[in-house]
This record gives sequence, C-alpha cells and structure tokens, in this order.
Amino acid sequence: DDPESYPGGENERYLEIWNIVFSEFNHKPDGTYEPLPHKNIDTGMGLERVVSVFQHARTNFETDLFLPIIEKTAELSAGKKYGENAEADVSFKVIADHARAVTFAIGDGALPSNEGRGYVIRRLIRRAVMHGQKLGIDEAFLYKLVPVVGKIMESAYPEVLEQAEFIEKVIKMEEDRFNDTLKDGMQLLDSLIAETKENGGKELPGKPVFKLYDTYGFPLELTKEYANDEGLDVDEEGFNEEMEQQKARARAARSDAKSM
Repeated sequence: DDPESYPGGENERYLEIWNIVFSEFNHKPDGTYEPLPHKNIDTGMGLERVVSVFQHARTNFETDLFLPIIEKTAELSAGKKYGENAEADVSFKVIADHARAVTFAIGDGALPSNEGRGYVIRRLIRRAVMHGQKLGIDEAFLYKLVPVVGKIMESAYPEVLEQAEFIEKVIKMEEDRFNDTLKDGMQLLDSLIAETKENGGKELPGKPVFKLYDTYGFPLELTKEYANDEGLDVDEEGFNEEMEQQKARARAARSDAKSM
C-alpha cells in the first residue's frame, strides 16, 4: 500500500547502487521540451555501494574501504567505539570520509588556503577536527589516518603511500594551527548559543559569528552546523556585512600604505 514501495522510491526495501539516464530532450525555459540533436546514455554508480552489497555491509562505512579508518580513529579516541552511539557514529563517518578526501586532494597538489579548492580542504580538515573533539580527541590526529588510507587504496593508488610523509606534514600543520584557537573558539560558540537560547532568539547574530571566523578560524559552515544541531540558524546577512566591512578596511589600509 506504500506508494513509495518501488525500486527508486524512498523506502528501506530497495537500495539504488547504479542508474542509467537516457538523455533525449532539452528542457527549455518556457517549460517545453525539444529533442536533442545527439541522444546519449549516461550512467552513474557508487563504488562503495557496490562493495557494501558484495560484503553484506549495512552501510558504505562498514566496508573495507572505510572501516579500517574508523577503527584507527576509535583507537585514537577517548574509549569511543563505532556502533555504540548514533551521535558518535556520525563523527566516525565524517572523519573517515574527510580523511580520505583530504589525503587524495593534498596528494594531488591542492593545499589548505583561504580561497578556492584550498578553502574546501581547510574546511574539511577543520570539520574533522571538531568531530574529533566530540570523540574526546584533543590533539592532532587526522594526519595519523593518512597511512591507513594509503594502505586501503595501495593497489590502485600506490602514490598515496609514496607521498604519505608530505601529506601527513601538511595535515598536521593545519590541525595544529586550528587547535591553537579551537578551545577558546568553542567556549565562545557555546556561550553564544546559550545566550541566544536564553533570550528566546532563533539565530546567532552575524557579528560574533564573524569573530569566530576571523579570530578563531571557524568556517561559517561549521558554525552553522553546530547552530543547527541546537535548533538555531545563523544570521548570514549580518556575517556577510561584517566580511565586507573587513575587506573595505583592508583596501583602505593598502591604499594608505601605497601613499606613504
């Protein structure tokens, strides 16, 4: 009787591991369709999903592509174990996913920075660090997962282990840099959340959120994630205004320096 109980529907009976799309039409702005001059077939599949089926795993993260990373993270944690607590499991999964992503990205030559692809890497590392905090890990740890990732992927990507020392060094430097301000930043964020709730507010003000970003290195996305966990939003407009004001101050300072 469930209208979603069919392959491709939102249900627990079926799991889509592969799909095929027959591209025949161009959807025009006015809502009409016109035949494409060249029809084609597109396909998309998830490697981890296929592996999970063959290995009879409940999730992608319980396959041999991720589980060794999770097990190593558990060793580094304050006695946490995967599968015992749903909230902790989220952190284990985030760390495993991000550890693999940044290992490959840095191995391919992308480095943490404040813009472009480098900022994506920085956000991934810092998000993993904050989830490490939730598991009781108070020191740099993500870099220790690089050899585990390399060993898992060695047969297809031997260059990961070959570059492991460099990748570890880059990640550890980024972790240490963030850990220097993380404790004070978390205290500010916790007090900001508590104060907002006490006052009956629904969103964190943009000015202190920008301070978290500018002074403590908290990417906006991480602050939003923590706020959402507490049922709060973030004043992104106010944050952006603070950002523009800072850019204006920086431009003015550069202009003054050139005039001297």
